[in-house]
Amino acid sequence: MEYRKLPKGTEQIGVLGFGTSAIGAAGAREIEATAALAVENGANYFDLASDCIGCGHCDRRCPFHVVQTQRMREIAAYFGK
Repeated sequence: MEYRKLPKGTEQIGVLGFGTSAIGAAGAREIEATAALAVENGANYFDLASDCIGCGHCDRRCPFHVVQTQRMREIAAYFGK
């Protein structure tokens, strides 16, 4: 796994994260096994987009200048959520 330092602080974050938005449909054992496999392979960032409250904090901080709250609404609409 390749890691990169965040702009502030000393954390090293893997270039590949673990998205959790679709995993809820799996059973508990499959979720645990999948998360364990991700950690074993160096994942240290778990995206909990489902916890988003739409406050806009991430919009101001995105290094790619993506309006995250808008993008998440578009993705949710696409998948019918």
